Amino acid sequence: MAMRTLEAERGGGLQFLTPTRGIEVRRVGGVESLVELAKNTKRRGKVVWEDHLFRQRIAQFAIENEAIRYSGIRMAIKMRKGQLTGNEQSIGSVFSREKNQRQANMVAEIMGANIQLVRGDKRALDDGSWAYTFLRSRGNTIETGTTEINRGIIAERILGLPRTRQ
Repeated sequence: MAMRTLEAERGGGLQFLTPTRGIEVRRVGGVESLVELAKNTKRRGKVVWEDHLFRQRIAQFAIENEAIRYSGIRMAIKMRKGQLTGNEQSIGSVFSREKNQRQANMVAEIMGANIQLVRGDKRALDDGSWAYTFLRSRGNTIETGTTEINRGIIAERILGLPRTRQ
């Protein structure tokens, strides 16, 4: 019972279920805001959006967001049918948290020193929400089971690898 409770607590899929509407398909990850930031920010004298490497990285985040979304929908359908999603939630958790951290790092790269401007600072973009998102992405890899714990679950319970002793 405790293991099932922990599996559910680790997240993944539950946010797609609503009591009144069933499965709610929604966008995740805020790629639109990244595009907007890139189009409105200069880095080394050039608009960031003009750099094909940044555009390619943003496109990769859009692709990853869709993979996360469809994985969540698949888990929600299983839950709706009364099936347990089991340890699959650990895969989604690791993937989405690490993607969020890479995305936040790219935002910091685009903004440079301005990433330090927090809420309440008149010079902060979007009232410091980017700084908050950047800092929050670190905590996101710790809560509801660290990334390392989730990787261990994937290795042992999904891939069937032997348990490591420390």
